[in-house]
Amino acid sequence: MLKIKRAHPMFTGILVTMDKYEKDELVNGMLNKNTMKGNIKLYQKVFEVGPFVKTMKPGDIVMLNLARYAHLKYEQNSIKSDIMEQKIVRYDIPTEVIDGVEYMLLQENDVVLVIDEYEEVEDSDIVVVTPEIITV
Repeated sequence: MLKIKRAHPMFTGILVTMDKYEKDELVNGMLNKNTMKGNIKLYQKVFEVGPFVKTMKPGDIVMLNLARYAHLKYEQNSIKSDIMEQKIVRYDIPTEVIDGVEYMLLQENDVVLVIDEYEEVEDSDIVVVTPEIITV
């Protein structure tokens, strides 16, 4: 068994962090199944990139699309998938442990957005709704 200390992905591969929600988080004051404890966050930090990746660099914050790693309850184009509600059962995301930290090994096309500028906002359970002013 190898204990990998440092590695880089090939071609258009990227290594990103595998941050998960530590507790259930509310979205607009409501519990969202995507932000429940243990789920992988859609926003991750790039750890390492392959030699042909031109659109991002280590340290960038990216938004992921993990749809191609999803396993659905029913097969696509089956009668059950047409009739029943199609649910994601699990994700099979390739991971690698490097120096004791688990990273996701993805491809450049799994990234939807590279976040250039952001502000961290503390979530709140209180939702403030401001009424629209209608003038006649």
